[in-house]
Amino acid sequence: MNWTDRVKSEAKEQNLKFVDIARAVGCTEGTFSLWMSGARNPKLNNKIAIAEFLEVSLHWLETGKELPDPKTLPYVSLDQASAFFDELDDKRQQAIMESAICIIESDNRSFLLRMENDTMVNQTPSDTAISIPKGAKVQVDTVVAPEPGKILLIEHDGELSLRLWHSISKSQHSLRFINRLYGNFDLNYTGDIQDIYKGTAVGVSFLL
Repeated sequence: MNWTDRVKSEAKEQNLKFVDIARAVGCTEGTFSLWMSGARNPKLNNKIAIAEFLEVSLHWLETGKELPDPKTLPYVSLDQASAFFDELDDKRQQAIMESAICIIESDNRSFLLRMENDTMVNQTPSDTAISIPKGAKVQVDTVVAPEPGKILLIEHDGELSLRLWHSISKSQHSLRFINRLYGNFDLNYTGDIQDIYKGTAVGVSFLL
């Protein structure tokens, strides 16, 4: 369907004759008929006048589609939103269920680990940001004392993971993943940090 078909359709729906539209546009019925047959093309101002008279947009007249209102947001139903967040949570859970780290080597004082997911990726990178991408190798020292602000290897609920440690008080600790996609899995631990502490990340190799 081209623009002339849309004019004819609107004219029929509004019970208008060609002479009515021609009069409103300021042309003769003969000229308007030539436009409708495709024998001649109207100027842009004529098309605008036709669209205004038919109370449709010029974009619709040309394409058959309406432009979205730039002042409104796209409509998303509650069901669609709920399904999206359910899918996101499923992906988060799956990433956590999969082993976050793989032990490559170990001895009495250190581990060499490989990151198996992106839980430690900084999504707002900077020159000073800590970020450990998937596949990176991490050297963990088991002898050094834990320090707040460092990335620790901890064992909690039978799982080993790397977490950024912040001490809230002597017995209150925040241990979180760097990637905020996994914020729902941040760990607030009550007790002695030494009870779950297995080592401190002291080096990262990005040569995958």
